[in-house]
Amino acid sequence: MNTPLPYPSQSDPAMRRAAANPVDWRRHLPARWADRVVEALDFTRHVEYEMPAWRVQGHDADGALCFYAHDYLLTEGRSDNDEDFYTVVTAGEAVHAWRLYDDRWLIYRRLRGDDEHNAGRPFYSFSDRPPR
Repeated sequence: MNTPLPYPSQSDPAMRRAAANPVDWRRHLPARWADRVVEALDFTRHVEYEMPAWRVQGHDADGALCFYAHDYLLTEGRSDNDEDFYTVVTAGEAVHAWRLYDDRWLIYRRLRGDDEHNAGRPFYSFSDRPPR
């Protein structure tokens, strides 16, 4: 579903704030690569209403994709005593990607899951294609 910016509606407050904020397309972009990325001028945000998830696509002056970001969390209810339930994150991913002037993509990725047992260290990589 294409939704104009901003339009929050997830149940998780952190995801709701992230979905509502204007696009910070330079977030996580290393300073040494800032002058090598194509500037994103127009953004489209897609918000998932059934789970805490969103995706943003940024386009350059010619309308070509030059920025991509998504964030999602998968959760489940757990209980220690079968009476009090709480929600834990079982999996998730945050991605920011920028198209470089040489048409490669610089990708920032952070995996999440299993709460504190798999916190996920962020990392950067290069690709010939944008993430999906």
